[in-house]
Amino acid sequence: QEASDQAAFDEDVKACKIEKARRIKESEMKTQERKRVLQKKADMEKEHKRVSGEHEATVQYLKDLQPACVEGSSTYEARKEARAQEIEALGQAQDLLQNAFEEKAAEKAPAFVQLRQRHHLRGVIAAF
Repeated sequence: QEASDQAAFDEDVKACKIEKARRIKESEMKTQERKRVLQKKADMEKEHKRVSGEHEATVQYLKDLQPACVEGSSTYEARKEARAQEIEALGQAQDLLQNAFEEKAAEKAPAFVQLRQRHHLRGVIAAF
C-alpha cells in the first residue's frame, strides 16, 4: 500500500512539475505578447495623433478655400474673360517692351559706329 501511495505521489509531483513548467512558459509568452501589443498601441496612438493633425489642417484649408472657390462672387465666365484680358494685356506689354528695346538698339548703333570713326581718325591724325 505504501509503495503504491508513494508511486501515486511521485506521479502527482511529476504532473505538477510539468504543469508548472507549462504555465511558466505560457506566462513568459503572454508577457512578450503584452509588450508587443503595448508597443503597437503606442505606435498607433502616435500615428493617430499625426493623422488627426493632418486632418484638422486639411479641414481648415477646405474652410479657407470655400469662400473663394465655391461661394465666389465671380462666375466662371467672368473669370475666363478677366484671364483673357490679362493675357492680351501681357502680350501688348511684351510687344511694347520689345519695340522699345529695338528702338534703343537702332538709336545706339549709329552712335557706336560714330564713336569708332572718331577714335580711328584720332589715331590716323596722331600718326601724321
